[in-house]
Amino acid sequence: MTELITKTPTWVFILFIALLAIGFKQSKNRETSRRGLLLFPCFMIVYSSFDLIFNIGVTVWGIFFWLIGFAIAWKVTHALLTPDITFCESDNKKLCVKGSWLPLIIILGIFSVKYTQGAISTLWPEKTTTVYFIVFFSFFNGLFMGLFSARAFSYSMLENKPKSDRGNDYSF
Repeated sequence: MTELITKTPTWVFILFIALLAIGFKQSKNRETSRRGLLLFPCFMIVYSSFDLIFNIGVTVWGIFFWLIGFAIAWKVTHALLTPDITFCESDNKKLCVKGSWLPLIIILGIFSVKYTQGAISTLWPEKTTTVYFIVFFSFFNGLFMGLFSARAFSYSMLENKPKSDRGNDYSF
């Protein structure tokens, strides 16, 4: 275990600290633009797609379990999570977002899965072609992409609702 930590590139620790900062920032109430709210989900959609195509590989098992993860995340996000987002009183173009620790938990989950994927790929590259590796990491890529695309979709729909419908009662 010590060898794994000592051989981890410095940029991974810098990324971890930056992700922690993003997660802590999300725990506080804040005002943001629609663009600012969509930035991280859009980045994660691109990253998840890139990872599936170039790191895991496009296989029947990979695509199948990616779709399962995506569908589960999309359904759960729409069924259970309700964002506390309203249009700010002072500026109708700004969104007021209630702080939540959930984004930090999700960010740490993504980091943990990606770190494990990278460690396995580096230490045992022959395992990256096994069905277990492909299924596990494809499922989580789909899960993360489904989560972030559902959130991005919900955020984009919030702005397009009639002014009378805007408020805390908007749900995924």
